[in-house]
Amino acid sequence: MTHYAIEVVDFDERWVEQFNSIKQVISRCIGQLILDVEHVGSTSVKGLPAMPILDFLIRQRES
Repeated sequence: MTHYAIEVVDFDERWVEQFNSIKQVISRCIGQLILDVEHVGSTSVKGLPAMPILDFLIRQRES
């Protein structure tokens, strides 16, 4: 069995910038299909150490 290390790092202000940049791309590509894109998970909490992986919540419009 392969084991992988879990990396938890100090909060990085760039996570906010990265989220906003990716959110813009998502909005341009599928903006007409969605209501909102939110930054969720540990990287969205300022000052909280986290695994350096951004989590997104995308709310879909009702069809």
